[in-house]
Amino acid sequence: MKHFKEVFKKFLANIVINTEDSDIDRAKKIIWYVFFGSIGVLILVSWIIFVTLTFTTDIVKVPNIEKDNIYVALKKLSERKLVANVSPKFSEMYSEGTVFTQSPIQGSIVKVGRRVSFSVSLGSQKKALQDFRGYSIMEFWEFLSKEYPDNKIPYKIETPLYEFNEKVEKGKIIRQEPKDGTQTKNVKTLKLWVSNGKKEGNPKTLKSYIGQKIDAASKEIAGFELNYNYVFNIVKEQNKDMVITEQSIGEGAIIDDVIKEGKVLTFTVNKYFIIENEKITSTYLLDLPKKPINYKVEIKLKSTDGVEKTIYELKTKGGISVPVPYSTKINAKLTVYIDGGLYKELVMTDESKAQ
Repeated sequence: MKHFKEVFKKFLANIVINTEDSDIDRAKKIIWYVFFGSIGVLILVSWIIFVTLTFTTDIVKVPNIEKDNIYVALKKLSERKLVANVSPKFSEMYSEGTVFTQSPIQGSIVKVGRRVSFSVSLGSQKKALQDFRGYSIMEFWEFLSKEYPDNKIPYKIETPLYEFNEKVEKGKIIRQEPKDGTQTKNVKTLKLWVSNGKKEGNPKTLKSYIGQKIDAASKEIAGFELNYNYVFNIVKEQNKDMVITEQSIGEGAIIDDVIKEGKVLTFTVNKYFIIENEKITSTYLLDLPKKPINYKVEIKLKSTDGVEKTIYELKTKGGISVPVPYSTKINAKLTVYIDGGLYKELVMTDESKAQ
């Protein structure tokens, strides 16, 4: 017992600062105090955290979600009952859907329900739809030709629509759907609206003829002296025969501007695939002479029994080529009339030649 007391007394003398200690001894003891004190505090804090996380249900540790896919990140946060605050951003470094920043950082101790903010990559900005507002149609197509030199544009572009606008310069794109920033892989069709400028007077504008029969549209357009033609799209539904499905100049365009600019309004028209009880086998491209004023063109099919049937009719200033569908099995004659007078006769002998 006496030996134990002497050992304990010596131990205290070595760790307790007293007046007989030299400056060096005091410094050593202070260093030991700091060292063992730090270890003690670390153990205490660790024990408190352990107890808190073990026995407290409303405190959790923030997981590491950086470089995770967004779905993995959301699952991790959901498992710990944390709320996700997602901020999508374009990134040239991280692939689409990858988390690249988070706050609070990994390992932070927070309450259940705490909001964890993180940024998710939208991928490269080059893969997103451009903002085309302010572009002219020519500038729009120039951009696409540079962006897609192989002409493989990943979405369909509808014929632009036109509307009057007091703020946007005439000929400039007003708006687009979908909006800029949309990932191109999610874009199926791009719609554009172009400014007619400020409305002055009561100008006539082009309507949409889609869904109408070409005969009815031709009669209406004839009164505007518009130069137009149409191409055929062969279909197997007879009830869709001669129905317009597309037009090259959009609804709302000022008709006087179309005429002044010498534009040709081209319709895409359904054509039933049977002609004179035979399947259409080919198309003959007929060049029409150019004239200063509109003239009437009629293209008729004359069967072997001498009966003529009109298959193409329009008013035009010419200078265009029109496709004439036919079947080589009929061995029929195509007759072309201009303003009622015979212009040309064509005997279809095979799928590549007309005599």
